Amino acid sequence: MIEIRIHGRGGQGGKTAGQLIAEAALSEKKYVHAFPEYGPERTGAPVKTYVKISDKEILNHSGIKHAEIVLVIDESLIDEDIVENIASTCIFVINTKKDLTQKLRKFGFNGHIYCIDATQIALHELGKNIPNIALVGGLIKASKEKVIKLKSLNNKIKKILEKKGKGIVNANLKAAKRAYDEIKKC
Repeated sequence: MIEIRIHGRGGQGGKTAGQLIAEAALSEKKYVHAFPEYGPERTGAPVKTYVKISDKEILNHSGIKHAEIVLVIDESLIDEDIVENIASTCIFVINTKKDLTQKLRKFGFNGHIYCIDATQIALHELGKNIPNIALVGGLIKASKEKVIKLKSLNNKIKKILEKKGKGIVNANLKAAKRAYDEIKKC
């Protein structure tokens, strides 16, 4: 089973990112379990989303105990709590222009760190600061398509966003592909 934790703020699309990952995995005939965790809903408040993906039926519906992948939509959320309950081989995928390796190492994290300026990609491709789908594109590459395939994500982007128009769909497809191509290990 692969356990993913997404950290963001309300309005940045963490819940939607989790939904896209889960639905893409489901289309690949995998079992999924995805749910957000947040307090009183308001834009800007910290939000966590959890996604479990497995080739076998998921019988444990509790929170994630040892995340193997952590997506960070807002780098200001990185603190000592973010490295709690992670696997020793965890992959961090962070929306940032900075190398945050030293900061994470200070908190005891020794896994893999990947960085992508998903905000800049979103602003360029979408015209809005909604970096979630770009970040998922980066996650796919960082995980070597172990979580889901880029093709599956693209199909779900088309299906879920089709009601918003072809322009929105194409912009999100471009954002995901750019992040897939541009993500780098920090």
